[in-house]
Amino acid sequence: MNDKKGFWKKIEELRDKPYAVPVYALTVVGVSLPLIFSHMDICLMNIIVAIVAIVVPYHLYKDKDVKKVVYAGVIALLLIAIIGTLYHVHIFYSQEPVELESENLSEGLLEPMYGDSETSFDASVRVRDLNINQVLVNFTFQGIEDPMLMDEISYELEGQDGVYSNNSIVLGEERVYNHHFSLNYTEGNVTVWEETDSAFGPLTISRGNLAFSIMLLRTVAPFITFFLVVGLIWWMNRMKTSRSVGKDEFEKKEADLDDYCEKCGNFLDEDGECPDCGGKVRTCSECGVDVPEDADICQNCDSSVE
Repeated sequence: MNDKKGFWKKIEELRDKPYAVPVYALTVVGVSLPLIFSHMDICLMNIIVAIVAIVVPYHLYKDKDVKKVVYAGVIALLLIAIIGTLYHVHIFYSQEPVELESENLSEGLLEPMYGDSETSFDASVRVRDLNINQVLVNFTFQGIEDPMLMDEISYELEGQDGVYSNNSIVLGEERVYNHHFSLNYTEGNVTVWEETDSAFGPLTISRGNLAFSIMLLRTVAPFITFFLVVGLIWWMNRMKTSRSVGKDEFEKKEADLDDYCEKCGNFLDEDGECPDCGGKVRTCSECGVDVPEDADICQNCDSSVE
């Protein structure tokens, strides 16, 4: 038990060290690494990482210095964004072609996996002997400018000996695509649509532009969340301090009231005696206010006092 208390005491003592901010930042990065290498939704992960960047210095290390929390958080979020970007660029560029199939489609393949906006891609798929109307390869993508925008483009494949292909597909834009094959055939009087599962690729975006777009996704949302929460903490601390200062000032003014004569309202001397009335007063016949016994004029209504 003592060892545990000693450990937490040493943790809290770090806040007074000159290297506290880097330690906070590296701790945040260490805690966030499992999230970086997971398949968690990036929007949710961005929010969690921003909260971790605040919780670690503020609660783990008990450091209430908002400036240090901000410095550590900014460093940590930048490191996390860089690590996450490098990791995902590596994942994107290490994919291998995958054969796609469904009930009537097989050996669906797209090559190459990587290119640019001018690259010609080759798509081919084997189809069972059916009353075929159309065979398509379909590309879905997310916009770089608007990651929430989903779109799809399709290219028709020409068939020969049961194999349908198109070796002159030029996508024309820098994107990260997914692809799948679809089939439209007639069975009796019914038109049937069939699709394969979706697979990754191709990439027509350069590594630099891909890294930039991923970095953007990994910095904007976490930083907005981080500064909103830090700003809220700062405002709450400021309100708490203002209330404390206001209470202290009120208590001081309340204590100062003891320095006034209850009879005439003048200051008391060092001995606590009133130098004006000596605590002896009489009542103004006009307004009823107590005035010093030797006063000729009422200090409240300016009437003569007899």
